[in-house]
Amino acid sequence: LVGLLYLGPPLAIAGHLASSGQPFLLTAEAHRTDLHYLTRGREIFDGHFPPSDPSLDVFLPSPLNLMPPLIIAAFLRLTGGDVVHAYLGMVAVFPAMTFLLFYALGRRLFPERLWAAAFAFIGTLTPIALRIFNFDSGA
Repeated sequence: LVGLLYLGPPLAIAGHLASSGQPFLLTAEAHRTDLHYLTRGREIFDGHFPPSDPSLDVFLPSPLNLMPPLIIAAFLRLTGGDVVHAYLGMVAVFPAMTFLLFYALGRRLFPERLWAAAFAFIGTLTPIALRIFNFDSGA
């Protein structure tokens, strides 16, 4: 359900644009590192391991964390190299995993499952967790 809630808006927009004959361009937020990891994941999918930074003149292996691009490369492998579908798959899977982690924490904090589920929905579908743990580097 959580994955579908995350996928709903872009799929609804894509469906509306397709019905009117207009193209749909999936964009990622500019302040996030999704695009950087997508390019490195595509490098791994294309057979360049360890990945290099394609924006440099000299293609040296990148010293950055390999786990995010490896996960992206796995999603690219599942979708046959289609970046849009791989990205949408990640948008569906990772919030669902986050929901399950918040639910497990909620089961430890609250005696009733309903409160644990509410805790998990709030933690996943709102930016409160990002604000509490300062994951977005905001003030």
